Amino acid sequence: MKKVISTTLISLATMTSLYACDSKDQRKYNTISYATQAETRVKSDSILVQVTAYATTTLQDINNVQHKITADIKNIIDTDWKVKNIQQSTSQSGALNITLELQARITQIQLNKLQTALDNQKVNGQKLVVDILDYNPPTQDIENAKQELMIKIYNDAKKYLSNFNKQTDSNYIIHSIKYGPDYNILPSSGNLVLMKTVANNYNDNTNQAAVSKDINIKANVTFIER
Repeated sequence: MKKVISTTLISLATMTSLYACDSKDQRKYNTISYATQAETRVKSDSILVQVTAYATTTLQDINNVQHKITADIKNIIDTDWKVKNIQQSTSQSGALNITLELQARITQIQLNKLQTALDNQKVNGQKLVVDILDYNPPTQDIENAKQELMIKIYNDAKKYLSNFNKQTDSNYIIHSIKYGPDYNILPSSGNLVLMKTVANNYNDNTNQAAVSKDINIKANVTFIER
């Protein structure tokens, strides 16, 4: 979930002159440069969680146990659970101990339901434990937000250029847009308090986690006169 906050001009335009490199063409080109920035807030309404299953079985039943564990978890929260790790060890009695880790992004309400179900689990030879890995927005959402900011800066530069040419009776075009190498990605205020509150009150089904990241990207824009 994303909402663009603003695009800001952070320095006044400066005018310089460029000369053509071709020795046969010594025309002077006027340029106008300015710095700008754009901001957006990426909001996450899902949480990355991991369910670790501990089970004891025999070598003959290992595949059945893995399928059963996955089915049991999906029966509680039907989402796209991905197996991240499987470990096996043999006890002195010859039994096979399995540790299976599954991960998925779920909502806070789903996490509450999962926690309650696991707190009340009564399955012999099997134990499920849930851990919260990340409240932050998915990486792909952040990358998409960066791209949208770059496009917004470009579109705003075109609007600014069109208005500038109209108001000054000039004929400038976009010469370059140089985006800053670093993107500022900061947690929104209140996130730490929110995460602590959510973690301590998972039984509250009305408590919906919403952690945000503020993203800021800067750019230097140059217009050149034709």
